[in-house]
Parts: sequence; structure tokens; C-alpha cells
Amino acid sequence: MEAVRATTAEQPFFPGIEIGDFNLEETFIHGGLRWSNPVKYVLEEARSIFPDQNVICVVSIGTGAPGIIGFENPDSTTDLIKVVKKIANDCEAVSEDVAREFSDKDGFYCRLNVEHGLQGVGFEEWERLADIKTHTDRHLQKYEVSRKIDRLVQVLNWRTGAL
Repeated sequence: MEAVRATTAEQPFFPGIEIGDFNLEETFIHGGLRWSNPVKYVLEEARSIFPDQNVICVVSIGTGAPGIIGFENPDSTTDLIKVVKKIANDCEAVSEDVAREFSDKDGFYCRLNVEHGLQGVGFEEWERLADIKTHTDRHLQKYEVSRKIDRLVQVLNWRTGAL
């Protein structure tokens, strides 16, 4: 539960959380910075716990592709800060690295992430759930996404013996 709270700590919407033993507590205030897509760290953890096993399937669920990261006004300090924040929160570079890694193996990597329409929806805009649902439904209807989900179901059923 603490890990979930740490990943959702987003000031001023959700307060930070203190985690650890008495007098050794650490304060977590934003789980997303550098860890917005923790799939590489999940894989490292899985490999450290199960060193003799291969990872067969990884599912990564995004919150919407951010689009191209760039400057509107390169002379503006505010614009520079916004771009640096976007780079620090970039999930797609991590996803590309993991996809490349899995392309050389027998495992299956599945990234589900709405490509268009959610760029302007921030964490603080929870009231736009109808927009999120609409764009997500549209994304899931795409042929390539549907094929990816069908393949994911095949892989998961094969691993559990449900086929």
C-alpha cells in the first residue's frame, strides 16, 4: 500500500508519504519523476528474485503518449522548466528500450498507451474522465492494438495452460 501511495503523491493533490522505520523514514513526494514507467526496475526486481527464470510476458500500461517534446520559446526559462519536467517524466523512451530488449528474446512485451488525444490531460484534471474513456475506447478499437491484445491473451493463456 505504501508503494501505491508513493507513486500517487502529487502535490498539491495528494500529500507525500513517510516510509520507513522510526527515525529512518524517507519522504516520497512524487513517484513519477524518473520512474513514470518503472518497467525496467520491475524487470530488474523480477530477475533478482527469480534469477533462474526467464520473463515471458510484460504488460506496460501508459497514461497517454505525450507527443513530441520540444520548446515553444527556447529563450523562456518557464518553457525550459516545462521541457525538462517532460523529459524527466518521459515513459516512451523506457518503453522503446524494453521493446528492443524483448525483440531479441522469446518473451512478449505489450505496451498499451493511448497515442493521441490525452496530451492535454494532466493529473489534476480528473474531471475529464469522459474524455479519457472516449480516447481509450477509440484506441482499443484500432486494428493493431486489438491484435496486440489478442496476442497478449494468447501468451497469458498459454502460460496458464488455459488453451
